[in-house]
Amino acid sequence: MGKALISLALLGLLLAGCAGPEQTEEDVPPPPAAAAPEQGEDGPEAEPVFSEEPVVILDDSLNYPLMPETTAETYGLEGRDAAMFIGAMAQFEGFEKPSEDLWLPNVEVLGEYEEDGDTVLVTWVHVWQLYGYQGPDVPMTAGGGGNYAVMRLREQKEGIWECREALHNYFSDPREFLLENCGPGRQELVEEVLAVDTESPPEGSAWFSSMEEALAAYQAYNDLSISYAPNEP
Repeated sequence: MGKALISLALLGLLLAGCAGPEQTEEDVPPPPAAAAPEQGEDGPEAEPVFSEEPVVILDDSLNYPLMPETTAETYGLEGRDAAMFIGAMAQFEGFEKPSEDLWLPNVEVLGEYEEDGDTVLVTWVHVWQLYGYQGPDVPMTAGGGGNYAVMRLREQKEGIWECREALHNYFSDPREFLLENCGPGRQELVEEVLAVDTESPPEGSAWFSSMEEALAAYQAYNDLSISYAPNEP
């Protein structure tokens, strides 16, 4: 009996030693940390950042047809007249015309003289303007205006002319502008020019006598149909 009790006691000690010491909360190890994302050679991959401006989608109804530019060829101009056309349009250099608008320049030659190998033309440049082409059935708004211009042309070879300079009057007094740019001794010419009614130029002094004529030439060249309404004040 005594040996049996000793054996049971020894068995209990052996089992207690196998179970190990009692663990507390402090002894419990934390759960393993989540694996870090893979990094490239230059560090972690960042979320993409878009710096582009947002895209604005316009209503299809605003995509008006592109109006062909008016050129010397549009009017059938050659030689000296083609050089005058370049001089007339020089006033718009650096200005971008809206694609749905139309410009129809017209030049009236009011006086001319020779100087230093150049032919100097004293002109009135009128530009008829039509705004907002949306198709043949929608009338465009008509407007426009004009100014005096002094052009220096030179014939390079027979039939080939160059516009060497084109000075346009925008804000100055017309008489002062012409006297300054026509040079000394041209006062009589200047007075003759100022006496001309630019709204009714002498026959043969201008390419066209009305906007209707210029527009007809443009339409025939480009095979377009255009209607317009006067720009009421």
